[in-house]
Amino acid sequence: MRPIGRRINRSGTKWLAKAEKYLLGAQPIIPLDTPVVNWVKKPYVKGMYPNPGSLFPWKYVYIERDPAKWDYGTPSLE
Repeated sequence: MRPIGRRINRSGTKWLAKAEKYLLGAQPIIPLDTPVVNWVKKPYVKGMYPNPGSLFPWKYVYIERDPAKWDYGTPSLE
């Protein structure tokens, strides 16, 4: 009695190699990570502005106590 693995290897090797070559050539490129910057900031926090890396110079971030100087607009990355 022959092992099943031998029979598959002999008869299907070329077919499997051809199928693998086709699949590797036809595979789509899908990004695994999509960088996104979510931006929420209280109006009394000053010195913090959006940037693509979300790296903030904490040395210059402070709380403004005077409500007349608060920022209510949304800054853009442009």
